[in-house]
Amino acid sequence: MLAKAPEKPTQLLLSFPTRTAMGREDFLVGASNSDAFSLVAAWPHWGDPIQLILGPPGSGKTHLVEIWAQASNAHVARDRFIVAEALGAIEEGRPVALEIGNGETRDAHAIFHVLNAARQARTDLLLTAREDWVEWCRCLPDLASRMRAIPPCVLGAPDDDLLGKVIVKLFADRQTPIERSVLDYALLRLERSFEAANLFVARCDEIALRSGRKITKNVAADALYALGAVDS
Repeated sequence: MLAKAPEKPTQLLLSFPTRTAMGREDFLVGASNSDAFSLVAAWPHWGDPIQLILGPPGSGKTHLVEIWAQASNAHVARDRFIVAEALGAIEEGRPVALEIGNGETRDAHAIFHVLNAARQARTDLLLTAREDWVEWCRCLPDLASRMRAIPPCVLGAPDDDLLGKVIVKLFADRQTPIERSVLDYALLRLERSFEAANLFVARCDEIALRSGRKITKNVAADALYALGAVDS
C-alpha cells in the first residue's frame, strides 16, 4: 500500500502594515490632476478662501488634503467628523479641510454649519467630495445652493502614463516591486480609474501573499480575473 503523499503546506497570510507616502513630493502629477495640485500649491494665494475639489474614489483627494494640511496647519475633518472641533478651529482662525465621505459619514447639516462659519470668518476651507454631491445635497437646499456657488476643481480619469505611475507607487507603498512587463500587461486590461488601480494592487498583493509568489503576469492575470477585467 502506497503511503499517502504529504499535503502541500498552505502559505500563511500575514498582514503587514502599508505605509502610504503622503508628502508633496509623493504626489504624482498628470493631466487629470494638475489643476487640483496647482490649487493646493497656490495656497495661501487663493482668490476665494473656500475651495472645492471633486473626484472619484482613489483619485488623490485625501493626498491633496494632506499636502495642504501640512502646508497650512489645517484641522482635517473626515469620516464622522465632530463638527464642534471644526467650528472650534475656525473660531481660532485655523484653516480647515473637510473630506466629505459617503453614506453615514455625511451630515449635510454639519457641513452646512462648517461652510457658513468659514465663510463668515473668512477662514480658509478646503472641501473634497465625489462628483455626486448634488444627489445628497438635495435634502438640504441651502447647502446645495452654497456648494453650487463654489467653482469646483475636478479630478479627471488618469491617462496611461499617470495610471502606470500610480500602480508603481501603490506597490512601492507595500514594499513590493513590479516588473515593467507585468505593469504593461495590466495597463492593457485595467479600467482607467484610480479606484481600479487600488483594487488591482490590493488583489495582487493578497494573491502573492497567499501563494508565496512574486508579482508576475500570472498573479496579475488572476487579480484582473477576480476584478472582472479579463475572461477566464
